[in-house]
Amino acid sequence: MLIFFISPHPDDIEYGCGGIIKKSCDAGHCVHCFVNKYSANKNDEFFNQTRLKEAMTVENLGCKVHFWNNNKVNKMIEWICDLKPDIIIMPHQRDHNETHRQVTGNTKIAIERARFGFDNKEGFYTSCILYYETFSTFEFMPDIIIDVTSEYTTALKQLKLHQLGIQTLPALPYVFQINHQNRGIQGSCLYGEGLIINKNGNCLWVHNTRKLFQYLISINQKGVDDE
Repeated sequence: MLIFFISPHPDDIEYGCGGIIKKSCDAGHCVHCFVNKYSANKNDEFFNQTRLKEAMTVENLGCKVHFWNNNKVNKMIEWICDLKPDIIIMPHQRDHNETHRQVTGNTKIAIERARFGFDNKEGFYTSCILYYETFSTFEFMPDIIIDVTSEYTTALKQLKLHQLGIQTLPALPYVFQINHQNRGIQGSCLYGEGLIINKNGNCLWVHNTRKLFQYLISINQKGVDDE
């Protein structure tokens, strides 16, 4: 399957679903990560370029990285129409960070508009939408816990490559560990990552439910390594 992961900041996808990205790539899915080219200091060229270089490191997990300005909704519409993703995974909108909410909102707008086509491209509608949690998500009650015990060390190392993000939030790696242990307890595993199913669209229709669970089963088949 072709999976989109949406990241408001360069380190958000590693924090919330780095293990899931690794499992998806290892299971043979085609994974594209879309990183918002946002900077808290738009006048600092060194900061901007360093953040972009750090964002590229997610390709270590086996995915393809794209950059976009989340205000340019038409670009995401074009990507959806061109690539036709089976599933799109983005931050949940219950988030204290305004940029996170804005990126998720604009992505959902792009999903709706893409069904009508764009610039002579055939329309396409992605109905399978999942949400992951970020550092600033609140009241996140996952429908699914993915066992990422085997991928945890890789995901943590990947997160630590984002030095500028960690300078801004020094507690990030520690909260990452606590959160993954908490989700692991919920999922009866050592380390876990949670996902919420979008229940407001067509995601729970029979055809889409089958597609969704085929994906989830495929990545859970590559769970904890055999001892």
